[in-house]
Amino acid sequence: MLRFSFLSYCVIMAITAFGQDEAPVSIRIDPYNAVGSTAGQTFDEVIYTPLETSGESLFGSVDQLVVTDKFFIIKDRNTNCILLFFKDGKFHCKIRGGDVGNNQLNEIHSFSVNRSKNEIAFKRGRDRMLYYDFNGKKLREERAVVGGMTFRFFSRDAIVFLDYNVNKLVLPDSINYELKYTRNNKVYATSFPYNMQSGPLPSGDISYPDHSPFYEIGNDTAVLYWRPYNYGIYMLTPNRVKEIYRFVFPLANSLPDDFVANAAFYGKRWDYISSHPSVIYNASYTYKIGDNLFFKLNTLDAGLRNNDSFIYNLRSGDLISVTHITADSSNYFLPVSDDGIFSVEFARRNFLTSDGAYVYTSYSSLLMFNVRDATKNKNITYSPVLMKYFTQETKKSNPVIVQFKPKENL
Repeated sequence: MLRFSFLSYCVIMAITAFGQDEAPVSIRIDPYNAVGSTAGQTFDEVIYTPLETSGESLFGSVDQLVVTDKFFIIKDRNTNCILLFFKDGKFHCKIRGGDVGNNQLNEIHSFSVNRSKNEIAFKRGRDRMLYYDFNGKKLREERAVVGGMTFRFFSRDAIVFLDYNVNKLVLPDSINYELKYTRNNKVYATSFPYNMQSGPLPSGDISYPDHSPFYEIGNDTAVLYWRPYNYGIYMLTPNRVKEIYRFVFPLANSLPDDFVANAAFYGKRWDYISSHPSVIYNASYTYKIGDNLFFKLNTLDAGLRNNDSFIYNLRSGDLISVTHITADSSNYFLPVSDDGIFSVEFARRNFLTSDGAYVYTSYSSLLMFNVRDATKNKNITYSPVLMKYFTQETKKSNPVIVQFKPKENL
């Protein structure tokens, strides 16, 4: 549970006074026995949106995506920019982070969107927060009260920060908190305390995904969150941290129960994982749409292909391997997961976000054109949008946003 200051107690008393939380729902799965499917059997709708390519809008890859009612908001690591495209793919504006080569503080590590104010925020270094509007205009710059680089806005200006750092050589012997909540640039709640010097899980032992660990579920009041080497899915709201699901894997694929707490593993966790390649050491990219739970599991075992993602239906208990969803006429024989086709884009980026109705990913134009060329013998009738795209664009054009709406009863 969150640890709240006295000042916030009256505000959240009604939320926390209901007594003990119910236990998380256990999800028992064997990922090695996941089934395959086809695009038509899995998704009600697949939409491809090419992003306008011009001298101003050209960028490399979609490294972070936030979807609003009006915009696709994208961070591109290559150009160190945040780009806004309308939902039809037309370019709107760009926020430049600056030359990283001359100043590492210019790097846009990640950003978050305050939907109630239509603002985009990101950190410059650990102590400055920059705010922009949806037209790319800088609004203000403020001192950041929390040093964590990864954060997420809730409604009413509440922000949750990830602020985990354990290093016995350089950090003080004092207590910090993995999650810190702020409002009006003041910390009002904390969760998951640890000692920055003597905590048994040093930062160097952790493998975070190449993505924010806060996963959207379609509103601005809650996100899903995974802790390192932990099989629980947490729901975070402005007033609560609650474990809602807990995965149970076969013993041969599970970490030891004391993998985080036992100091005997200190500095040796990757040695353990390397010598136990079938162990699931990380879960991420988690979204919930109706009864469908999307997630990725990481192992070093080629049997799980080290990049497989899954869709678990909470009602039926069925488990689908995204890697084994076969393209068909319903999605113009274009990729769902590109692993083993022409690239590993999906393996690296996965489903980037969700708006509660769709999950979203992106594919490069290089991949899109390569797949088109490889499927010419199928005599595919493309949608007008894709027909225009394949006629007017090239393999060097901007990426394509792809959104998938899963069937309710998988």
